[in-house]
Amino acid sequence: MKAGYYKNVEYLWAILEQLGTDEKIELVARIMDSIRPAKASKQDTDGWRKLSGAWANDGQSAEDLIQFLRDNRNTDRQIDSLD
Repeated sequence: MKAGYYKNVEYLWAILEQLGTDEKIELVARIMDSIRPAKASKQDTDGWRKLSGAWANDGQSAEDLIQFLRDNRNTDRQIDSLD
């Protein structure tokens, strides 16, 4: 490790040494929270489950949906010849 690292640690320790116990505990908790990976909230993980079967009750078969999508495609793509 670099010499500057130890200098920084000693500087910070000199400051932290003067803090009270409650302040040190709060600081440790904040440092640990910044290190731990963020957990996905329950709301985030349930969002995809709510989409499951979203088209199930619309009364159309898969073939009808595919045909509907094909019929309603809009494209203005120009294909260049390779000649």
